[in-house]
Amino acid sequence: MYEVGSMVVNTMNMRQASVCNVIVNENILEEKGWKEPRVEIQYDNGIREWVNMSQTKRLLIETDPNGGGEWLQD
Repeated sequence: MYEVGSMVVNTMNMRQASVCNVIVNENILEEKGWKEPRVEIQYDNGIREWVNMSQTKRLLIETDPNGGGEWLQD
């Protein structure tokens, strides 16, 4: 489960985004015609979109004690 504001990666386009909204309630999902939980994400350029929760992964940042860093996803 994601929290609003957490950073994720959209696995379909490999773009970083932040979570704006999460819908897991079965009644709301059914009302919207969705079959699985959804996450609304916002990219750096301000564009927002709803995606399946399974389409996103948490963004992890590994840091190097020497100051370098790599972008990883779980």
